[in-house]
This record gives sequence, structure tokens and C-alpha cells, in this order.
Amino acid sequence: MPADDRAAVADVADIAQHVGVVTVHYRGVRDLLEMLSGLSGLPVAVVDNAGELGGLTGLPAGCRVLDSGGNVGFARAANVGAAELDRPALLFANPDSRPSPADVAALLAVLDSRPEVAAVAPAVLDEHGRARGGGGRAPSVLSALAAVLGPLAPRSWRIWTVPDGSPHEVDWLSGACVLVRRSAFVEVGGFDEHYPLYNEDMALGARLRGAGHRLVLDGRVRVAHPSGGSAEGDPSGLWAARGGALGHYVRREVRRGARTTHALLVVAFALRTAACVVTGRRAAAREWATVTRGLVRAELPVLADA
Repeated sequence: MPADDRAAVADVADIAQHVGVVTVHYRGVRDLLEMLSGLSGLPVAVVDNAGELGGLTGLPAGCRVLDSGGNVGFARAANVGAAELDRPALLFANPDSRPSPADVAALLAVLDSRPEVAAVAPAVLDEHGRARGGGGRAPSVLSALAAVLGPLAPRSWRIWTVPDGSPHEVDWLSGACVLVRRSAFVEVGGFDEHYPLYNEDMALGARLRGAGHRLVLDGRVRVAHPSGGSAEGDPSGLWAARGGALGHYVRREVRRGARTTHALLVVAFALRTAACVVTGRRAAAREWATVTRGLVRAELPVLADA
């Protein structure tokens, strides 16, 4: 075995002593297997929300499949997976995300060097390799105003921050790929299961910050997440769910100015829809219009049967 390969194996073995991976599966076996192949050698808990992995073969060693008993949503399933792992840090990764052992090592280095930090996430890249987020500020009147202003708003105000190549402290981190200190995760009770789909990551950020911890979005680490790996057919239901969950979160969790925050976000999303129409991006306009309608309704999504 070449020296570089031996070093890579040793690095993975070392990471495996410190990090366990939790991923929630729902109708996306190919994405799941591809993601797991990139993290081979790490202990993994796959929580099956679709009831279709019972006979699955070809899983890497150290991978355990847990049947959630139905589509219980991401938050509850992720909590189930976390309870099965005893490593000091937990990497929550969507099946269509593509973190590498090197990415995990870089995130772990942040936790190791900064004991006040409870969670760290990479810049999330879209299918074109462009950074599209990873976390940001909690919803508030100020951050909702920033959504209306768009690129004119300071980066530090934004709910959805497009990271540069440096680490920044934020209020929440995307659950698509995030490394969390296990002790802090247990301390705050894990993900808030009130949110079955979307915004459980914002709620976790609020819990961690409420307990005195800090969160870091590290733009030096970049992980692909094209999104939509568990979607089948018409994605409009997920678009509406995304808007609905955000609206519900704002109404339930924002303590000061919830109505103003909600109204500003509706304006921001409506402006985004209009911009797509004016520039001829019909598919994007349809998506943003659907998200906006969900935001106005502010209802939690109803989970489909497995």
C-alpha cells in the first residue's frame, strides 16, 4: 500500500475514534450509498424513515441500519440515530451531501481547538459548486429586513449566510451537514421534535446558544449538497413545506416582533419570485412562489407515509 494511502487509512481510523455519523434515509438509496462510500471506516447510524433498507447489501463496515417504524421526520429520526453512537462528536449528514474524511477532520479540529463551540458546519455547495449557505442569523426583524434588502444587507445580518473562506460565528447551522459536540447535543435534548421537516436546525441552534454554547460556520470547509435527494416526482410539496415550516418557526419562536419578521420575510420571498419572473427564470419563479405561499400559511408540514 502506498504511503499516502496508509496515511489516509490511519487518519480515518483516528477520526472514527472521535466522530460518529448520523444520516436519515427517505427514498434515496443511491444517494445514501454514495455518501456512505465516502465515509467508509467511520461508525454510522442510518435511520430508515422509508422502511426500505431491511435487505440492503453493500453497506460499509461499521454501518448500522435502524428502522424508525415509519416516516417520523428528520428530527426524531436523527435523535434516534444519535442515541446509538457514543463518540464525542456527531456528524449529521443528509444522504445527498458529500463530506469527505478530510472535511470531517477539519470540522473536528474546530471543536478540538475551541471548547466553547458546540457545533460547526461547512459551506454548503450547490450542484454547480457555488456556496449557497450553511447557516446564518436567527429570524428577527433585522435579519428579515436583510432578506428584503438582499445583497445590499451586511453579511452579519443575514438569515442565510453565503460564507466566504473563513470561519464566522452564527446563530444556526444547516442540518444538511453539521458536526455537533455530543455532550452539548445531549445537554439540550437534541433536535426539537416539534419540527418534523425543516427548521429543526434553527431550533437546535437556539437550544445550544441558550445553553451558552457557540456555533461556527467555517467557509474553509466546502461540502457539496445538491439537495433534493429524497424527493420524488413533483417537488412543490417540499417547497411549500419549507416555507410553511419557516413561517411556523417565526410565529412560535421569535420573541420580539414576530409579526413584523413574518411580514418582512413574505415581502422578501415575493420580491425574489418577482425577480425570477422578470428575468425569465420560470422554474425558479414557480419554486419561490410556492415557498412564499407556504410561508404565508405558516403551517408545519404533514409527513407522507413511508
